[in-house]
Amino acid sequence: MRKYAIIFCMVVAAVLLLLPLQAPLAANYQGHIVISCSAQAYDAFIEPAIKVFEKENNIEVDVFVCSSKVAVDRVDNDYAQIAVSTEDIPIRYSYMESGYKKIEFCKDTLAVIANEGFGPNDITTEQIRAIFSGQITNQKEVGGRDQEIVIVAPEKNTAAYNNFCRQVMGREGVKYDVSTYTSTDTIRMVKLIPGAISFISHGALYNKEGIKVLSVNGVSPKNGAYPYSQTFSFIIKRPPGKTIRAFIDFPKTDKGQAIIRERGMVPISY
Repeated sequence: MRKYAIIFCMVVAAVLLLLPLQAPLAANYQGHIVISCSAQAYDAFIEPAIKVFEKENNIEVDVFVCSSKVAVDRVDNDYAQIAVSTEDIPIRYSYMESGYKKIEFCKDTLAVIANEGFGPNDITTEQIRAIFSGQITNQKEVGGRDQEIVIVAPEKNTAAYNNFCRQVMGREGVKYDVSTYTSTDTIRMVKLIPGAISFISHGALYNKEGIKVLSVNGVSPKNGAYPYSQTFSFIIKRPPGKTIRAFIDFPKTDKGQAIIRERGMVPISY
């Protein structure tokens, strides 16, 4: 299979190199919030939430979009007050033993997506594993046209990649042709490349055209029986002040719940 040399990691590498030059945040920075956020969570919820929250509360919110791991690392080093993660932090990190608190606020499906010209509309778990492990390389092997399959995968340190490998691949890695850094990049590449297939938060696909969302074993990502899911969480390292608490509580408000449900996600009570 032809290999695409498209890697979207240079931006985050450059930013991380600059981190030591920044002064850490004060523990209680009033009237201003700095968030480090998973790219999936940003596209699915945080971006629209910030627009409403800032208008209603007159509180400025700055956001740094990155992987879930980097988001938590930035909170650990006081470069952000809140991390928004799409990964199971207690499994991967020891932060929880140091006074960190995780607040789950939303559940979303991990959708398998494809270029709109991709053949089948439904795919089995076995076919997904075979495609993303490189055993199936042509759409005709899964009932589609005679066309090469191009694997687009979020970068290996992202929650999407880790959650997909854990839930679908049995911890086996993905043999990809294109690696992307953000969910937005993933969606764009799948839309542009004929025969492309990938996976991403279903909520991040809101109002995105030119993308086919595949059913798995006959079940749509909009169905509660869909097999793959992710949980969005806030991570904080110290008791929140009034300003931080206001943002953390936003998903519980009527407008926060409306954003979550509008994107086909499920609110979590906390």
